[in-house]
Amino acid sequence: MSEPEDLARARAIHEAGDYVLLREVAGPLARSEDPAVRAEAEALLRKVEIDPGAKWAGLATLLVLLAITWWYVVR
Repeated sequence: MSEPEDLARARAIHEAGDYVLLREVAGPLARSEDPAVRAEAEALLRKVEIDPGAKWAGLATLLVLLAITWWYVVR
């Protein structure tokens, strides 16, 4: 496949919601020599990144759970 065909496939995969496959297809395209293809692939990959706020919320939840567990065990 050529890069434009792969890019069209990546867009279709994004529309279908298969983000794991999207990362596999768009990853090599993000390292393309063509700046337009690279920019489009990077834009698609940015759309499926994990939200940094969600990472912090997950970490905070884990810390609260550990604190509650520790408190329960100590008391």
